[in-house]
Amino acid sequence: MKIVLKIIMKHSVARWCCCGGPPDIWREKPPKPAEYVSRVAERIRELERRYGNRLDMSVKDPSDLLSLWDVFRYRVRSDVPTWILEGKKVFEGIPDLDQLSNAIDAQLEKTFTVHTPNARKTGSLG
Repeated sequence: MKIVLKIIMKHSVARWCCCGGPPDIWREKPPKPAEYVSRVAERIRELERRYGNRLDMSVKDPSDLLSLWDVFRYRVRSDVPTWILEGKKVFEGIPDLDQLSNAIDAQLEKTFTVHTPNARKTGSLG
């Protein structure tokens, strides 16, 4: 069974006009540091390495219409990444990898415990 991790964050620093360039008047204030993108990418790569197919991760842009419900539900700020684990807001910003892993491990243990029937029954088969 997979658990779901959503990361809601801005993907771009500037909006583009029809002529193909980012006009200064359309720049977002304040521009999101490129450091957020690289640090979130590092966390995603490490989580994929650690958890493989047990974790279903997605990155969503808060300005996307499909993310509107999540933005209101979890009170997402557009200037920092928000981490949603199994429907609960667990972090804002860039969490420490150990904190993030602990939250995921706890959720995996909880999910495994709830969804696993009694596997150790005593007695004979016949």
